[in-house]
Amino acid sequence: MSKLRLYIVRHGSTVWNKEFRYQGQVDVQLSEEGYAQARRISARLAAEPLAAVYSSRLSRAYETAEIIARPHGFPVEIVPGLLEISFGAWEGHPYAYVRENYADSLRQWNLDPTNYCIPDGEALTSFQARVSAALEYILGNHSDGTVAVVAHSGTIRMLFCLLLKMDLSAFWRIMQYNGSVNLVEFHDRTPTVLTINDTAHLQDKQ
Repeated sequence: MSKLRLYIVRHGSTVWNKEFRYQGQVDVQLSEEGYAQARRISARLAAEPLAAVYSSRLSRAYETAEIIARPHGFPVEIVPGLLEISFGAWEGHPYAYVRENYADSLRQWNLDPTNYCIPDGEALTSFQARVSAALEYILGNHSDGTVAVVAHSGTIRMLFCLLLKMDLSAFWRIMQYNGSVNLVEFHDRTPTVLTINDTAHLQDKQ
């Protein structure tokens, strides 16, 4: 029986994360805290026999992935489908601004994200299709071994919806902190979640 271990990592923190802004597909770089988180993740995974590291093209994910890949001596592969969902007209704005100025669309998005599309944004069903294609590409490259994927909160939430065959209405119920690590094992392509939203490696050591 083949076994694949898939580490799914959310990128380190950015200034916009701290400012509670919708980032979406805007290319916001890691903050100093984000780089420190990436180094902690790298140290955690340094002893793992990683065969590959995949990433979104956005720098906050790609830079995190590069730091993870350095101890293993191979380049990061960008997978286009791992890109964060587009929040359209909301991108760049703080959550409080969106609550005030897009109250109706925010309410509809929270109530029925499957059937409601953010103004100028990406439909959740379209997002699901491209994340699914990205997952199939990665799984098609590896039947066993250990692999890391670095992506975004929305992308990782969608990956879990796909892996656990959850309805898209559960999309927002999966928490992912910056720098968190998730671990999924595949036994002959059947996934089992071992850890989710783990940030133990980010805690200060006493």
